[in-house]
Amino acid sequence: MMNSLAYALAFFLVFLAWWISGRLLFPVSCPMKLVLPVKGDAEQTEQTLRALQRLTKGRLCRLELILLDQGLSEQGRMRCSCLAGEHGAELWTEEEFAAKGAEALGKP
Repeated sequence: MMNSLAYALAFFLVFLAWWISGRLLFPVSCPMKLVLPVKGDAEQTEQTLRALQRLTKGRLCRLELILLDQGLSEQGRMRCSCLAGEHGAELWTEEEFAAKGAEALGKP
């Protein structure tokens, strides 16, 4: 009985140290803006967005995603448009990025 209590306490202390260090190393208060260039049929975009979504669901970081069209096909544009809606991202053309990109990324 005493051994199991000691193991539980040790596990709790390790978990607490891990949790506190995670909060210190990965603060959630500052969102990051990520520009993800996409081209062609954007076949790998869904997997990339799912991986990034796991980070945000795990509260490791907050991301504002911008999908930058760098030569998408019609199928790729439709795919990215749907994915942007599902994942809370924005789909920008290179012209939109040139016009409002610096302002959106926080540069003067």
